[in-house]
Amino acid sequence: MTEKVVTPSVLVVTDDHALFAAAEEALGAFVAILPARSRRELVVQIARGAPFALVVCEIATPWTTGVEVMRACDARDVPIVFAADAGAPFTSEHLAHLGPRVRLVRRPFEVGEVAFTIADLFRRSRPGVAR
Repeated sequence: MTEKVVTPSVLVVTDDHALFAAAEEALGAFVAILPARSRRELVVQIARGAPFALVVCEIATPWTTGVEVMRACDARDVPIVFAADAGAPFTSEHLAHLGPRVRLVRRPFEVGEVAFTIADLFRRSRPGVAR
């Protein structure tokens, strides 16, 4: 019997091209990058039922919030990278209660910096991966 190989999926909830590009740069060669650029796309991706290895998400968009995404994905144990504008009133300390699998990146950011954060969190969250 042949085992089905499952490619890990990363859900990217944003309409920001730079944030999506950072996820692609960090993990595109290793995982399926699933975009959700609108509420409709988010609902479709979640309805597909793929377990997400990581979520990259705006802390707030006009159509959803990071907390709504976490709840919808049942992402208690899923690593998540939140993106927020420089002036947003959120800090890493505000998110600390969500656990060690949460990171915050702020705009303006360099795609390479965000890609490093995404890749690092993904690597740290995978069992059996060297730290």
